[in-house]
Amino acid sequence: MAEDVGFEPTIPCGITVFKTAAFNHSANPPRPRYSTTQRCVLTSNLDAFGRMWVMTDKDYMLMAIEEAKKSAARGEVPIGAVVVQRNTNSSDNNKLINTTETERVIATSGNAREELGDPTAHAEIIALRKAAARLGRWRLSDCCVYVTLEPCVMCAGAMHQARIERCVYGAPDTKAGALGTLYAINEDTRINHNFEVKPGVLQDECADLLRDFFKGRR
Repeated sequence: MAEDVGFEPTIPCGITVFKTAAFNHSANPPRPRYSTTQRCVLTSNLDAFGRMWVMTDKDYMLMAIEEAKKSAARGEVPIGAVVVQRNTNSSDNNKLINTTETERVIATSGNAREELGDPTAHAEIIALRKAAARLGRWRLSDCCVYVTLEPCVMCAGAMHQARIERCVYGAPDTKAGALGTLYAINEDTRINHNFEVKPGVLQDECADLLRDFFKGRR
């Protein structure tokens, strides 16, 4: 038994996670590496070793990248978006795409302008619409939008109208970026809502998607 040699289980038996009595530190096995597909279908906030698994900005951006790849496969410009809500212990939890202790994914989308013939069908716009429909309200003040390309004026404006809490994007857009590159709608004090922006998460991976897509079209 582990107790006989100076170890004390930190959680119920059957999970191989221990701490030493003398040094009081965890002897956890390494965190498993999940594929993006596995991340999308997990509905428990425990990993394979029974420990709490907390998603990072990079994890959510990987999900957005998967949506962008789906768009490219449909002939759309590869841009993907994910909306994450801070967990409010909703009774809707059994329907979630993914859930953790503090937050949950409530909407995902890729670009769909060609498919829908709609100039407003950017990934962010569709994801915001899905999120609002899911929550039954337009105000998304407890939500963060992850998107592979810096939002344009239209999408940044929609985020302002939705009163989002935060936006995380991958690659900057030197021709249309409205969250820091050409404009900074998120921090314009003349309008009635500002929100946090974190740029450059998996920037190279996001930029490569676009570069490869347009290279193949030339």
